[in-house]
Amino acid sequence: SMWFPAANCIAHAWPAARANMIGGVNHLGIAVRDLEKSMALFQQIFRVEKFHRETVADQKVDIASFKAGNVLIELTAPTDAES
Repeated sequence: SMWFPAANCIAHAWPAARANMIGGVNHLGIAVRDLEKSMALFQQIFRVEKFHRETVADQKVDIASFKAGNVLIELTAPTDAES
Protein backbone atom coordinates (compact mmCIF):
# COMPACT_ATOMS: atom_id res chain seq x y z
CA SER A 1 0.00 0.00 0.00
CA MET A 2 1.02 3.60 -0.52
CA TRP A 3 1.92 5.83 2.39
CA PHE A 4 1.22 9.55 2.33
CA PRO A 5 3.04 11.31 5.20
CA ALA A 6 0.81 14.41 5.26
CA ALA A 7 -2.41 12.38 5.19
CA ASN A 8 -1.09 10.03 7.86
CA CYS A 9 -0.15 12.98 10.09
CA ILE A 10 -3.60 14.54 9.73
CA ALA A 11 -5.35 11.21 10.33
CA HIS A 12 -3.51 10.68 13.61
CA ALA A 13 -3.66 14.29 14.78
CA TRP A 14 -7.44 14.73 14.65
CA PRO A 15 -9.19 11.39 15.20
CA ALA A 16 -12.47 13.01 16.32
CA ALA A 17 -12.60 15.21 13.23
CA ARG A 18 -11.73 12.26 11.02
CA ALA A 19 -14.66 10.26 12.36
CA ASN A 20 -17.13 13.01 11.42
CA MET A 21 -15.70 14.03 8.07
CA ILE A 22 -18.19 12.10 5.94
CA GLY A 23 -21.71 11.74 7.21
CA GLY A 24 -23.00 9.98 4.11
CA VAL A 25 -23.18 10.21 0.36
CA ASN A 26 -26.12 11.97 -1.27
CA HIS A 27 -25.16 11.55 -4.90
CA LEU A 28 -22.32 10.66 -7.22
CA GLY A 29 -21.73 12.37 -10.54
CA ILE A 30 -19.95 10.35 -13.20
CA ALA A 31 -18.78 11.99 -16.43
CA VAL A 32 -19.29 9.75 -19.47
CA ARG A 33 -18.68 10.15 -23.18
CA ASP A 34 -21.64 8.12 -24.47
CA LEU A 35 -24.77 8.37 -22.34
CA GLU A 36 -26.68 5.57 -24.08
CA LYS A 37 -23.82 3.05 -23.79
CA SER A 38 -23.20 4.07 -20.17
CA MET A 39 -26.88 3.70 -19.32
CA ALA A 40 -26.87 0.18 -20.79
CA LEU A 41 -23.81 -0.75 -18.72
CA PHE A 42 -25.15 0.69 -15.46
CA GLN A 43 -28.55 -0.89 -16.14
CA GLN A 44 -26.86 -4.30 -16.20
CA ILE A 45 -24.67 -3.64 -13.16
CA PHE A 46 -27.36 -2.12 -10.92
CA ARG A 47 -30.46 -3.65 -12.55
CA VAL A 48 -31.87 -0.18 -13.15
CA GLU A 49 -35.53 -0.26 -14.17
CA LYS A 50 -35.93 3.44 -14.93
CA PHE A 51 -33.60 6.38 -15.50
CA HIS A 52 -34.55 10.01 -14.97
CA ARG A 53 -33.37 11.97 -18.03
CA GLU A 54 -32.78 15.69 -18.38
CA THR A 55 -30.82 18.15 -20.46
CA VAL A 56 -29.08 21.07 -18.77
CA ALA A 57 -28.72 23.39 -21.74
CA ASP A 58 -26.67 26.10 -20.02
CA GLN A 59 -24.07 23.50 -18.96
CA LYS A 60 -24.27 21.68 -22.32
CA VAL A 61 -24.86 18.24 -20.77
CA ASP A 62 -27.39 15.43 -20.83
CA ILE A 63 -27.97 13.59 -17.55
CA ALA A 64 -29.37 10.17 -16.76
CA SER A 65 -29.82 9.45 -13.07
CA PHE A 66 -31.02 6.55 -10.93
CA LYS A 67 -31.06 5.47 -7.30
CA ALA A 68 -28.71 2.77 -5.99
CA GLY A 69 -29.79 2.21 -2.42
CA ASN A 70 -29.91 5.67 -0.83
CA VAL A 71 -27.46 7.19 -3.33
CA LEU A 72 -28.44 9.06 -6.48
CA ILE A 73 -26.06 8.27 -9.34
CA GLU A 74 -25.88 10.80 -12.18
CA LEU A 75 -24.33 9.89 -15.51
CA THR A 76 -23.40 13.14 -17.24
CA ALA A 77 -22.48 13.41 -20.94
CA PRO A 78 -21.51 16.46 -22.97
CA THR A 79 -23.88 17.69 -25.68
CA ASP A 80 -21.07 19.28 -27.67
CA ALA A 81 -17.28 19.26 -27.89
CA GLU A 82 -16.89 22.32 -25.64
CA SER A 83 -18.84 21.10 -22.61
